[in-house]
This record gives sequence, C-alpha cells and structure tokens, in this order.
Amino acid sequence: MSTLHRLIRPLAMRRYRLATEGKLPPEQRTAALHDAAIARHPEACRHLGAAYFTGRIGGRISHAMAHDWLKKATDCGDVASWYWRACVALSVEDARLAREATSADGNPGHEAKGFLKEDDAGIPSGREAALEFCRRGHQAGDRPASLLLLRILSMGPGARTDEGFQALHDAAACGAVWACTELAEACMAGDTRAVAPGQCTSSSVGHWLGKALKPAKGEGGMTHNGSVAQAHLLMCRAMETGQVPRSIAGLRLHLKAAADAGLPEAWFRYGVFLLRSDRDGLNAEAYLRKAAEAGYSDAAATLGDWLTLACPDAPAHLGYGWYLRAISMGHVGAMLHMSSLVLSGKTSGYTDAQLAAWLCEAVARAANDDQRTQARLLTQAYESMKRQAS
Repeated sequence: MSTLHRLIRPLAMRRYRLATEGKLPPEQRTAALHDAAIARHPEACRHLGAAYFTGRIGGRISHAMAHDWLKKATDCGDVASWYWRACVALSVEDARLAREATSADGNPGHEAKGFLKEDDAGIPSGREAALEFCRRGHQAGDRPASLLLLRILSMGPGARTDEGFQALHDAAACGAVWACTELAEACMAGDTRAVAPGQCTSSSVGHWLGKALKPAKGEGGMTHNGSVAQAHLLMCRAMETGQVPRSIAGLRLHLKAAADAGLPEAWFRYGVFLLRSDRDGLNAEAYLRKAAEAGYSDAAATLGDWLTLACPDAPAHLGYGWYLRAISMGHVGAMLHMSSLVLSGKTSGYTDAQLAAWLCEAVARAANDDQRTQARLLTQAYESMKRQAS
C-alpha cells in the first residue's frame, strides 16, 4: 500500500462505515465508496466493482471499471469478489456476441442495454475464465461462487452430459431452485440421470418440484424468481400428464403463481383455465391479452375463438382482428380458420391474395396430419372457386 493510501485510509474507512450504515446523504455515499476503494478496502472495492457491473452508478454498465475494481478486491484477498469476476467474464462474452450479431445492420445493441461504449480487450471473458474464477471462490468456501460453478458446468457445452447432470445434482443438494427445476424437467422427459436418490423416474418429478417450490412458500404467498415460476409451470404440466396427482385447486394455484411471475406461457394457460374451469371470461381475457401482446400466438388465436364463438354481443371484427394478429405471428390454426370463414362466405373483405397467402403458408407450416389434411382440402376448395369464377 502506498503512503497516500495509508494516510487517507482511516478517514476513508470512517466515511465508508457511515455510508454502509446509511448515515451519509445519498449524494455522498458513492464518493465515500470510491474513497474507501482507492484506500484498498477489499469490501469497498468489491461493492464498487459490483456497482459498475450492475449499473448502480449512473445507470450505466462498465465492464472495464467493474473488472478493475474487482481485480483489486481479489488482489486484496476478498473471496466474495471471485463470484463477481466470473459474472463479469460471462457478461463480457455476451456483450461481444451481441455486438457481433448487430454489427451487420449497424445497430449498437450493447449500448441499447446500458453499456458504456468501451474496449473490453484485456478483460478475461468466456466460459473458461468464469470457471477459473468460480473455482477460486469455491476453493475458498464461497457459496455463490460454488453454485455459479455448478450452474456453468451444467450449461452450454456441458448441458445434458454426465458432468452436467452431476453438477445439477450437486447444486440441488445445496438447495438451488434452478437445479431442482432442471432435474424435474429432465425426469419428465424420461432421462434417468436426473432421478433423485432413492426415487424412480416418475416419483422424482414430484420430489424435485417439491424441493424447488418449498423455498417459494413464505409469508404473504410465493416469491417469484424465474426458476420458481418455471417450477410452478412444470408442476402444472406434470399434473396434466399424470406424473404428479392432479387437482383443480393445485392447477389454479400453480398457474396463477407462474402467471403472476410474468411468464407469457402461464398467462395463456391461466387464461384458458379461467375460461374452462371458472367460466371467468373477464379475467381470462385480461391474461390472454397480456400473452398475445407478448407475442404468444396461441393466446391471440384463443381470443379470436372466445370473441367470435362465446361472446355473441361482441362485434365480429374484434375476434377476426385477434385471428389476424395470430396469423401475423405464424399461427397455422388461425390461418386455416380464417381461410375456412372466407371460403364459406361467413366473412368478407379479404382479398384473394390474402387467402392464397394464408393457405400457402398453412400448407408449408402444418405441424400434424390434421392440419395438413385441412390445409389440402381448403386449398382444393380455393382452387375450385377460382376455376368457377374464371
């Protein structure tokens, strides 16, 4: 430590303690954090690096500044900073990939996400660098680094390998919700490597989902992080396929929890549930609209069905509008239904070019025999109509 650092350290430490205790005005806290980091306080270096990484300083993310301060923290022996250095390594790689993906059309995607325009050269990045940092933290006993190490080992090139599944089991043993959720999904797909100790494949589904959802239960309801929301949705699928006991109350609980957590698929599925089980059209429509506006084509098509078939007082053009929205998102069922309505004369105002385009795309994108058969019959009816008209 330099003479300057030794001289300013006592005052910097005092101001840093006041800042962490909330005894400094907000406009002085960042300065106090900087002063303590300059004085080589390991924890202050880590907090400053993490702040630059997450954008808590000025709302902009700087990988270069985050790397500099986190490296100083690890050089000073701060164990928890290895986890953050691994996060920076992964984020730098993601930012580079984003820049490469958007360079062709000149759209600076990394700037749009809040990144400072800077040179990331010299910053360790990618999977291997992140693994190295996580291993350093793991060896020193840091739990976040240990869990991130297992997460990286179970993803990317390691996904669905024996090593990846072992990492998932190790993470699940530590209570990681994401690992329990991924093991449950693998069990639902029949992968025996995901089976829980002492369980069979079918019972493992309930075992892993039960572990994933256990920390979600607390005062006031459920916590809504992404892994827990996915676990709620998987529980619904497991109920529907008979891999765990099914109940209407259980479906309602888990679908609502996943929907309230913001999953578009859950918005759609909960909307359909409200229509079928509760006959609650008003709330169902609200969830279906959210899913459709998020790009979920099945929700748009369902809204079309709901408004045209179950709401006799609703103007027909409202339902057709949702069918057209579903068609714009590539929904084959909506293409076939609208084509059938036009060919049968139940609706008008659509051009031959639109009808031909719907049928052509439906033929090309049909996903099963029923859709292929319907598309072929409608195409034949369209061609017959054109011959008669000529």
